[in-house]
Amino acid sequence: MGVSAKQAQGEKKDFTALPAGTYEVEVEDTKVGISGSKNEKLDITFKVVGGNRKIFDNLTFVQAAAWKILNILEAIGDTKLVESENLEPKEVANAIYNKRMMVNVTVGEDKNGKDRNNVTGYAPTKHTPKPSPKRQAASVTPDDGDLPF
Repeated sequence: MGVSAKQAQGEKKDFTALPAGTYEVEVEDTKVGISGSKNEKLDITFKVVGGNRKIFDNLTFVQAAAWKILNILEAIGDTKLVESENLEPKEVANAIYNKRMMVNVTVGEDKNGKDRNNVTGYAPTKHTPKPSPKRQAASVTPDDGDLPF
């Protein structure tokens, strides 16, 4: 049984790069893997909210790229993992899956000279809960009448 090329004409996907800008997205898929330099990585597929376009990014789990991992966790309002000393790709994948955030996108070239999107940062949406400020111990100055001597 064959497929209908005529029917598929209306189903063509747009794979051109999105214009540079900021987009509201939802994490549609994540995949844990190993990068070409043998580091743990997390491939992320974002779906643009209100559209049928996708943006792809990856997080490499090396200390030099920790800022990007921290940035995405802050964008979803995850205060628990932000404090972690040993982030694992799987726990980040679970934390961000189906979450919405804003992504900053630029346009660069792939290895074949074609335009491609690059995610340069993440930010919370206006609906992301704000993390509660860290509590500090109250400063207490004893009154002379409180001292036992």
